[in-house]
Amino acid sequence: RIIMENGQVMTYQTKTVVIGLLVTLFLVVIVGWTMYKKHPSNHRLPWLIMLTLTLSSITIIAAGSGLIEYHFSIFVVMSLITMFHSKRLIFVAASIFTVHHLGGYFLFPELLCGTSEYSFSLVLIHAFFLILITVAAAIIIQHMQLAEQAHSQLQVESSEKIQALLQE
Repeated sequence: RIIMENGQVMTYQTKTVVIGLLVTLFLVVIVGWTMYKKHPSNHRLPWLIMLTLTLSSITIIAAGSGLIEYHFSIFVVMSLITMFHSKRLIFVAASIFTVHHLGGYFLFPELLCGTSEYSFSLVLIHAFFLILITVAAAIIIQHMQLAEQAHSQLQVESSEKIQALLQE
């Protein structure tokens, strides 16, 4: 059977996938919130936040029946994850989106593309832009880390000079 959702055609199977994504997202948020309440500086929190943001984007795309407008959430998510200054988080998120797009194209094209007649070459264009934003994020993170190291080195040198002056 087919139903209409947000002006888009969805089968019960695709609606079940969307509900499953929402439940999974809800569980990840609960785990993250609980972890944050117990230990706000837990080193696993950035990973849970990355997973939450990534799943949120995937859920938005699926719930929006794969309309292209919802795919822009991927770029917002990748930008937000860049703020953690972790190339590993960026690469894992990009990998999740890659699996999502390839799996979605072959298993649930209506949820990824809005139709089952979407050209694979267009999915490759998505992949190209995902690669670009991943590389850009990694470069930004690298530059931020180098700037932080230079700043730390300057602080050490300044402290040493001050100590030397005080000893004189």
